[in-house]
Amino acid sequence: MHTESTLKYFDNSLTRLGKDLRHFKKTTCTVYVTRDLPSEVAAHGRRTAALAATNAQSMGTSKRKSLHGHPTRAPIKKNNWNFEIKADAAKDSDKTPPPKQRELNLDTSKIHALGHYVNSIQRQGMTDNYSTQIGELAHQQVKQMFPVVHKSTFTLGIAKYEQWQQILNRMHTHASKSSKLQRLKLGKSGKSPEVPWLQFENDKKLPPGSPHDHHAMSHEVQHGLVLSDWLKENEEDPVLKDFLIKLKDHCLA
Repeated sequence: MHTESTLKYFDNSLTRLGKDLRHFKKTTCTVYVTRDLPSEVAAHGRRTAALAATNAQSMGTSKRKSLHGHPTRAPIKKNNWNFEIKADAAKDSDKTPPPKQRELNLDTSKIHALGHYVNSIQRQGMTDNYSTQIGELAHQQVKQMFPVVHKSTFTLGIAKYEQWQQILNRMHTHASKSSKLQRLKLGKSGKSPEVPWLQFENDKKLPPGSPHDHHAMSHEVQHGLVLSDWLKENEEDPVLKDFLIKLKDHCLA
């Protein structure tokens, strides 16, 4: 827990830390020359050689496609040509670049954030009260969407993908609420209530029919409904007035 005095001490400490970092870079870092370690230079050389070999093979494939119109099975000369590419890449890997000189970089987001800690604590409270985990998890979700969308318009594709997910989530939530209401209507009787509709998870597609047909009905009787009993139970509902007559006129017209 912070108070005004502790925040003041914290602000002064961060100010002194910034001055010490700048002084360290200005005086100490200018005296010492720091370069990459041998292991880092070797790793950089291996990455460069692998990238050069990949680019050479892709260029050779594009040339063969332009000459023959389509890629064919590789003849003996192509194997020799590929061997020459690998040999050239090996030669390039032997030419390791000199180690690069490194300097202390103070222009980073973490160092920049030090100057905003006190202001953030004053406005939002202790840093233990909130977390960046929500944003990090949202970024992981976007990374999962990226492989399934078109790379040229990935921003629009990710937006549409997220919109579809929200629609499906709303449909699932509505179906769950309907199922919960159905269980509440059951009460202690244990019998399934007779309703003139199917739940979302029980809905089934009708077989394809002619567009000239008057109506289409399923031949399954798994979710049957005794119409006369249902009308008798809901006879006080004004919406169902002359329902049976109107239904017969609709189906037999």
